[in-house]
Amino acid sequence: MAPAATPPPAAAPGSPSVAPPSGLQTALLEALKVRPDRTIADAKADREAATPALLNEPAGLAQLARLKQQQEQYTKSQEDRPYERLMAVLGAGGRGGIGSMGAGYLGAMQGERAADAAQAKYQNEVNNAVDAMRRGEATTTQTALLDDLKNFRTTQAENARNRLTTLGSARGHELTAESAAAQNASQERIGAARDATSINVAKIQAAAQRFSAEGRLDSNDAKLALTAARAQMDNVQKEILELSKNPFLAANKARIAELRPQLDTLRRSIATLEGGGSTMPPSPGAAPAPALKYNPKTGKIE
Repeated sequence: MAPAATPPPAAAPGSPSVAPPSGLQTALLEALKVRPDRTIADAKADREAATPALLNEPAGLAQLARLKQQQEQYTKSQEDRPYERLMAVLGAGGRGGIGSMGAGYLGAMQGERAADAAQAKYQNEVNNAVDAMRRGEATTTQTALLDDLKNFRTTQAENARNRLTTLGSARGHELTAESAAAQNASQERIGAARDATSINVAKIQAAAQRFSAEGRLDSNDAKLALTAARAQMDNVQKEILELSKNPFLAANKARIAELRPQLDTLRRSIATLEGGGSTMPPSPGAAPAPALKYNPKTGKIE
């Protein structure tokens, strides 16, 4: 008689495929990237673009231009000094005689030195004033540029923080929905495999007990039942392995707890069909497995 109680083993439910990154995941990764920073050169270019051309010119240009013109005029006036010296010498000789000519020459030279010293002092005063103006202008500009960068970076950091907070919160809701979907999908896969596995285990157990009681463990029917039992145990072990990859899902954890007694039942049934009797001990920590039987009237394993 063919062992009708040992149909082909039920396959283990497959693992869900890995979904591509969601839009929120992509946005989060993009928000976490390092952004190009604003530099002093950027701030300076923006400041110059928003400032009238006259104000972009270095301080003191007009003063330096006038100083240059005055210096040129002073230099040109020095060309007449030989004649002025001669007139001073002659004038002194006319007033005091030949002996006074030396004093006239020395007086002319002293006048020239005094004029040169006054010109040099004036040049230094104007240049020092222009330098002070430029240092003050540079300090003001530098302070403004640093404040610009500080404000930009503060705003950028605040915007990035707000964006990450918003995206993180949205991603949290998305993860909750994904977890619920994964839970539901796992329950559906488990539900599809549960009944077939339970029925097969119960039929294999019944076949092993029947063949042992009838003394037919060497029959072809018993060998077929043994082959089916080994295949079913392999599928159960595979299902436990797949479920263990995500043990945090409540459905997976509960299903593993269901499968372990069935695995012990299959081991004892295989031991019986191999002629060793059902002396194989249960797995460590496992509760004694009851004899599983399929009740066609209720459609349940009892």
